[in-house]
Amino acid sequence: MKLTIEIKGLMIKKMTRQLIRWSKNLIIGTIQGLNQEEADLRDITAQRDHRKLYRASRRHFGSWRKALRKAGVSYKEVEQRIYSARREKEKENLLKKLNQAYHSGVKLNRGSIINNPKYKILYWNSKRFYKGRTFWEDTISAAGLNPKDIVIQQRWNKEKVKEALLERKVNNEPLNLGAISKKTH
Repeated sequence: MKLTIEIKGLMIKKMTRQLIRWSKNLIIGTIQGLNQEEADLRDITAQRDHRKLYRASRRHFGSWRKALRKAGVSYKEVEQRIYSARREKEKENLLKKLNQAYHSGVKLNRGSIINNPKYKILYWNSKRFYKGRTFWEDTISAAGLNPKDIVIQQRWNKEKVKEALLERKVNNEPLNLGAISKKTH
């Protein structure tokens, strides 16, 4: 309940305390309601956002987690719900940044992105969401890009090596290992 008080022309709002008589049933019902709303019911958040409920549950049940159990709420499920929502947001963010990087002209092939100080984090973070040998291709596809448009990894065979070396020789480019390594990555 808010009271507004005027002192010397200044309006001051003052909160008055509402006393709630917490019973076990009221605590359980409140927790169940919050859980249905998919509220964050982890300890740290409950202490901050639902201080009175948290204190009352500790007083009546001994701990916050015991109160959750009595209300039929699994703490593991609460954590999983929160972390999976956060993880999904992080994944969306990664894909959005990857798409923006592509459209701003950043080379997204493996060699280029790993050596790009600004964007290499996208490559390493994608390993959290996509697994296996094709994780980078899967990440690129999930970002709505065509992996075939981005040279992921050039497959070399004897013929391609010969062609590349001949092309370098014709163009009077150096054929030493250092020069070739820089050009292919």
